Order: sequence, then C-alpha cells, then structure tokens
Amino acid sequence: MKFITEDRNYDPYLQYLESVKNVMPHHMFEFASNMENHNLTSPNSLHDSWLEYWRISEIDKGDRRVRRLQIEACFLGPMHDRHIYLHYKNVERHSITVGYDRAPRHGDLLVHELVVVPEGVYSHELLFAGGAVFTVNFADFEHRIELLTELTRKPD
Repeated sequence: MKFITEDRNYDPYLQYLESVKNVMPHHMFEFASNMENHNLTSPNSLHDSWLEYWRISEIDKGDRRVRRLQIEACFLGPMHDRHIYLHYKNVERHSITVGYDRAPRHGDLLVHELVVVPEGVYSHELLFAGGAVFTVNFADFEHRIELLTELTRKPD
C-alpha cells in the first residue's frame, strides 16, 4: 500500500484522493473515497470480505486481432449477506503475489487502495490476511452490490 498505513490510518489516502479527484473518473473517485467500502463495520465494505472468484478473460470487440483483458471479481461481503462485484475493464497489467502464512488460502481482504498510475490508467491493490496481494492496472471499472436472499445464501 502506498498511502494506507499498517495501523489503518486512511488520512494520507483520503488526502491523496482529493489531490487526484480531477483526473480520476467520478465513479472511481466515489468508490475509492467512500469509507463504506473500507470501514470495519459496514456491510458494503471489502474489509473482511471473502474472495469467491477472480476471473480473467480475453475478449474481442468484433476484431479478433484486437483483444482486451478484463477481470471480474466477486466477494462475499463481511456480513455474508451480499456479493460485492468488481469489474476491471481494459486491463493493462495484473499480478497476484502469494505469501501464505499457513494454509493455502487468501483469507479475509484486509485493505485495498485505488490510485492513479499515469493519467488514464488506474491501479487497485488488494491485500489479504493470508499474505496474498492482488494488483490490477486498468482503464475503467465497475462496482456493484447485490443482496443475497435466503435462497441464494450459502452456509458458512
């Protein structure tokens, strides 16, 4: 993490976001600066959420010679009552670094940070309790939340 400190001080990150507010698309700024997406007690937070899938695909837009990477991710929210979906479009670079302390699992998502790399490219870094770090550099991003019903909930 570049701005969020180990003791989870978000002040430097929020100051950074204010400084790039004019170069970050509104929907990305809203996601990054909304503390509900980071808060330890918010049901919409990625903190303490569980990764359900991280899907990487190559798609074409009608021309098979021009293919773009996209990543779709789904997290089970921290209260286990909703799915949090992230969709990264026009991915330029991605990496997964694993550093499992114990069992080979990611564990809860601890913290995440969205930053401007060069203008027009953004990076989202996600740090998991098991030591894994996921990083995605991309051009556009969607975020949505779907509440689970009793019929769609999986047992813990």
